[in-house]
Amino acid sequence: MFLNDSIAKNFAVTGASPEKIERHCRGLGVYDYIMQLPNRFDTNIYSSEISKEKAFLINLAIASLMNSQIISIYEIPENLNSFEINEIKDTLRELVAHKTVILFTHSDIFDDIAAVTYTMENGQIASVKENQQLKSTK
Repeated sequence: MFLNDSIAKNFAVTGASPEKIERHCRGLGVYDYIMQLPNRFDTNIYSSEISKEKAFLINLAIASLMNSQIISIYEIPENLNSFEINEIKDTLRELVAHKTVILFTHSDIFDDIAAVTYTMENGQIASVKENQQLKSTK
């Protein structure tokens, strides 16, 4: 859950240094995007000036800096480009090394980085797929 406030104030909650925030934003390809916004880091995180795809990436950068052992990520936007998908995968790989990440999505594009994948149908678990190689590293 993010504050209905500026991008900067949402990052401030993480306690990360400005350098670390910039590094995470650059890693996800959103730093230059934020710097092109009229109010830069002072832009409201839920502003209509921020596309759904970029908002997701900014929120992922914030979540990755949170001091939490469990991170839940909902609804990855469907129309991400291949660069954005790869950056998200790299960030998620980094996160799952030391945190539990619960990813809710309608796409199977991230299955290769999941230790366990649950498929839901009609509100019920329809199948469970375990990636033994990834599961054994936890």
